[in-house]
Amino acid sequence: MNIHRSIFVFILMVVSITAHALDRAPQAAAAEEKVEPLAEFLPGTRWFWEGSEHHVLEFRKDGTVELDYWKLPTDWKVTEANEVTITMHMGTGDLTSTITLTDDRSSFSGIKFRGGVIAKSPRVRDERFNALAEFLPGTRWFWEGSKDHILEFQKDGALHLDFWTLPTDWRVTGPREVTFTMHFKTENKTATINFTENRSSFTGTQFRGGVISKSPRASAVVARNQ
Repeated sequence: MNIHRSIFVFILMVVSITAHALDRAPQAAAAEEKVEPLAEFLPGTRWFWEGSEHHVLEFRKDGTVELDYWKLPTDWKVTEANEVTITMHMGTGDLTSTITLTDDRSSFSGIKFRGGVIAKSPRVRDERFNALAEFLPGTRWFWEGSKDHILEFQKDGALHLDFWTLPTDWRVTGPREVTFTMHFKTENKTATINFTENRSSFTGTQFRGGVISKSPRASAVVARNQ
């Protein structure tokens, strides 16, 4: 009798364990599916380089990396589950840097191009960045107050100004700050503008130095008539 009871209890245990395992399998799979692949997560994200709010690194959707004082073409690729290799293209050869993101993807650290440690670099989560990035596409501005030269922030991240002949794009690098990048054959040059609090105008610093004087926003009616 005891033997029969033991066999019965054993069968119940096996059924219970099997059912529990089958129940956990879909849950584990669902949890894994929620973790977005790093290559899909990174494009468009911004990071305070070594913790500085004045230097924002951006992983761009075209596979390039932007940081205000990097002047050479630089791109990125995922090389491990939490690892990214950044490549700077120099005339004499490429330099590489490696960063490793934390498991929760809230920050990264790593090794610089010429050695040395990249200090903790948290992800930018300031909603004011996003607000400015959503506001600017399609807007037009009187460059340095001139109604003959209208700067346009295009939706694809490009900039248009009549006398600029080289490809130039824009990205938000602060709550009220935008960095322009002009792509020369051998290097990139940057200019920085800062908007007033009500976003009615901006001033800034030119690509080769010097001041960008007050540039008011062009009304939709005026812009269409240009």
